[in-house]
Amino acid sequence: MVNREEQVYWVIGYGSLIHPDSLKRTVPHIEVDQIRQVRVMGYRRLFNLASMEAWNSAMSLRQSAAVLNVEVDSEAEFGGVAFPVGERALCALDQREYMYKRITGVKCEEFTTGEPVYRSILYSALSGEELRSQKKFFHEKSVQPLGLESLICKEILPIDKYLSLCLQGAFGWSDQFGSHFVENTYLGDGVTSLSEFLSEDEIRGRLDLDIVDYILHR
Repeated sequence: MVNREEQVYWVIGYGSLIHPDSLKRTVPHIEVDQIRQVRVMGYRRLFNLASMEAWNSAMSLRQSAAVLNVEVDSEAEFGGVAFPVGERALCALDQREYMYKRITGVKCEEFTTGEPVYRSILYSALSGEELRSQKKFFHEKSVQPLGLESLICKEILPIDKYLSLCLQGAFGWSDQFGSHFVENTYLGDGVTSLSEFLSEDEIRGRLDLDIVDYILHR
């Protein structure tokens, strides 16, 4: 719950934060009825951000090492969730999303009605150049030792359990929201959608997987 004396910020979750259980681990006081399903225009959601832990295990391209990111694309859209946070919770999100930059004033609308929502905050991954200039120590000590110049990579594939978590979160809201998710989420190449990458049977199979332990320890 947001303290009434704090300024309220609306943040857009588009990956694991779509799942209410994952969101509550990050923003413990959030209530489900505060979360709003939204549609964001002008951004493409794609699996092109390397998880350093997963990359360190894979150590090669075309492996399951990617989590979600969004990039500006005037012809794209994605569905996510908007949720209110206070100043302290926003600072905690900044720490959690340390590999991302904060984009403010993002326009979005209610997913089903199209009604405009408050201008919101969106996190987008830092490029290699931004990492080197803004987080030089982190880049030199954590990124370069992995043989990477940037954590953005178009060849890597989604982390398996992370993908299932995102799918369960999306379809947990509704079949319409889930279908929109798979149609408007892309692999790192920015071209192949999840609806092309996964069959309907594969998607439905993932919705039945037990990922409680993964949510608790990721």
